[in-house]
Amino acid sequence: MFFPDRPAAHRQVHRVPRPGGAALFSTWDAVETNAVARAVDEAYRQVLPDAPPNVITRVAHGYHDPEEIRRDAEAGGLVVDAVEAVDLIGAAQSAAAAAAALPHGSPLRAELEPYGDRVRARIEAIAAELLAQRFGTGPIRTPLRAFVVTAHR
Repeated sequence: MFFPDRPAAHRQVHRVPRPGGAALFSTWDAVETNAVARAVDEAYRQVLPDAPPNVITRVAHGYHDPEEIRRDAEAGGLVVDAVEAVDLIGAAQSAAAAAAALPHGSPLRAELEPYGDRVRARIEAIAAELLAQRFGTGPIRTPLRAFVVTAHR
């Protein structure tokens, strides 16, 4: 999901296994299927309405079309056996802890650097409020969806 030229990345994966060898990777589904990412994105758009789409929606959750994934992998020489949606539950100590995870521990942090700590803190506060409304303030459990791709050379 992080490669700008995904077929080229799949070509590199294709080189590694021996003939018939397996390749397995995962990618997040759309931001709408991942509650924490969705809340952070909503907060980002409230605080920075004129900013371009952020790295969460554009990159981390931007490679979520199973047919596109299949086409890219096959263009790279892989034989795709399955693209399976996997629904999981994320857990955090609180809505605030979950809201801080992406602005602090993902590529979004670097993207927010030019805006300063106040903007990042505002995004976290709004995301925490959104998550608390949806899941409560104590320990929370939130839905996540990813795709697991099984392929072979």
